[in-house]
Amino acid sequence: MLALDVSSVCVGWALFHGAKLRSFGKYLQQGKAHGEKLAEFEDWLLQMLDQTDPEILVVEAPYAGRRRFAFGVLMMYYGIVQMAHLRWKGFELPDEHRVAAHQVKRLLDLPKGATHTDRKIVALERINTMYGLSLVFSENKKHSDDDTADAIAVGHAYLVKTGAIPLEVV
Repeated sequence: MLALDVSSVCVGWALFHGAKLRSFGKYLQQGKAHGEKLAEFEDWLLQMLDQTDPEILVVEAPYAGRRRFAFGVLMMYYGIVQMAHLRWKGFELPDEHRVAAHQVKRLLDLPKGATHTDRKIVALERINTMYGLSLVFSENKKHSDDDTADAIAVGHAYLVKTGAIPLEVV
């Protein structure tokens, strides 16, 4: 399974084989304008799917929240995921392969943070504990692993949701 945490700045990814985390990382969006970034992202994602050949693709579902402009931009990148899945598998990304952020938080038993940054740090620390990792948070996306931790969390939540691994309270 390839799990993605998609954004217009940095895409976290995590590759699982069964319930085992095999590799992970991030893709910093390339280009200056969204059109260029979208094209580069599509190329990267199709190459990643071809190279890793996961059984399924799982993605965190976009959340409208309080920032409608950000949601609109995120939907463009999510559309690339949809299109790449269609080209890769020949059919639409199934609804059950989309994991809502609130499901991730619930299935990983993440406490609420006061700010977006606090929530990112809590999630990253939980993933470090669960998987024995040393991911770090930074305000600078080039140096931060928070999107990678989010992708691992999406994959983990999907595995719990489908019963592939038990619900654990850390």
